[in-house]
Amino acid sequence: MRPFWAAAARKKLELPCCAQCHTFNWYPAEICAHCHAVHFNWIELAPVGTIFSWSVVERPLYRPYAIIAPYVPVIVQLRDAPAVRLVTRLIDMGSSQLRMGLPVDLVFEDLAYPTAATGVIAPLARLAINRA
Repeated sequence: MRPFWAAAARKKLELPCCAQCHTFNWYPAEICAHCHAVHFNWIELAPVGTIFSWSVVERPLYRPYAIIAPYVPVIVQLRDAPAVRLVTRLIDMGSSQLRMGLPVDLVFEDLAYPTAATGVIAPLARLAINRA
């Protein structure tokens, strides 16, 4: 996971791709889930995809997130790796207009909640209205 977070800090989306069968392996593992090879290359992907699924969190278990509730975790199907589903959080929009297949852009921002920055840069989803 270290290469994923290092890329995110550079505002890039990189995922491990098997050097033998060229299958993206998400979540990272020591062996390829498809062919059992052990060598991977971290490949940069376009930070775009579509909403595969979502939920609305009304009562967060993690107390600092209570201030932003309700919030919307989304599962994003990546355009450049359709078999990959990336779990993130939707920003700048509520859930009332969501539907499967809506295009999103991944933007790299601090995982902050309104009261404090975390120092962790992560890919967060923003609805791509101009591509809808």
